[in-house]
Amino acid sequence: MTWQVGPVAIGREPLFDETCVDKPGAWARLRRRSAPEIQTFPAASAQHTRREDAVPHAIAHVLRKLLATHQDSDRLLIISTGDTFMRTCPLAALLLIAVMPLTVSSAMLCGAQTACTVKDGNYRIELPQDGDIRGVFVYFHGFKSSARLQMQQRSLIEMTLAHHLAYVAVDGIEGRWSFPHGPSQGRDEMAFIANVFDDLRQRYGFTPDRTVIGGFSIGASMAWYTACQQGEKAAAMVTFSGVFWNPLPKPDDCVADLPPMVHFHGTADQTFPLAGRAIGTKFHQGDALKSLAILRERAKCDMKAAKKVTLDSIECDDVPDCIRGDSVMCIHNDGHEARADMLDAGLTAVGFPK
Repeated sequence: MTWQVGPVAIGREPLFDETCVDKPGAWARLRRRSAPEIQTFPAASAQHTRREDAVPHAIAHVLRKLLATHQDSDRLLIISTGDTFMRTCPLAALLLIAVMPLTVSSAMLCGAQTACTVKDGNYRIELPQDGDIRGVFVYFHGFKSSARLQMQQRSLIEMTLAHHLAYVAVDGIEGRWSFPHGPSQGRDEMAFIANVFDDLRQRYGFTPDRTVIGGFSIGASMAWYTACQQGEKAAAMVTFSGVFWNPLPKPDDCVADLPPMVHFHGTADQTFPLAGRAIGTKFHQGDALKSLAILRERAKCDMKAAKKVTLDSIECDDVPDCIRGDSVMCIHNDGHEARADMLDAGLTAVGFPK
């Protein structure tokens, strides 16, 4: 038995309006939805309990991925095609045959091994295999890395998946990011990252309230500038070993709608020290504490309410009562690194537990 899925609307005009139910294990249901969703339906008859009479869990996971590409359709059809269905609902069956190639190609041809292309760049994605997907972690890689190489960082990816989040590795250009005052200025990153967010929403259904941004080293810098420029598009931020670059932005240069955040930085970091360092004669990494103060001022955090919390055995400075949530800085004794145990603690702290 082959499970198929397809949209049955063009714009807002339904192509047909019928519900077809035939013999057990071969049924169709037409439903109006405000957003795509999959449910596992029982067989049409309680007497038919064979595995193929219900939607297998793995198939439901694939259907979710397919439906995410059709958020704008008022009507979606989920069917199991059998001879009876073909006879009783020929129009529906023909429509499904017509749309399936487009649906499969648009939803299935990118992932961890094949880049998802958007205007001006691409990203790669890996989804939790159990189908329990609660959001997405959008990660910006470090210097001289790439989305392809980042997908080999299995400890970070597996930890992200354990938190029921898809893992997205955004691709820089030749291992670099073009944020303000940085050494590379090869692309409008604000526009490109907006395209990534839009594609994740359209293709997979990830809305801002389900999106966490993060990054390592200059990738963390890219995440900080993303939060500053379009923080309303993320629910939270978890970053490692990188902040703004000099000259630092002013608080009013950032949006007020900054997401809650956790940042990890090491006192032994010599690549991106807490105080920053010069890169050549023209560029200078920013000071981590001064960068943090900018975001906290813009987000109207209550500095008088600052408290100590422990994340991954690290004593962290937590300033609550910002516009959207806490601002947490975790200074550890190690070097330039992003560890899975830190990510575990950070994602939990910003509201995305295992």
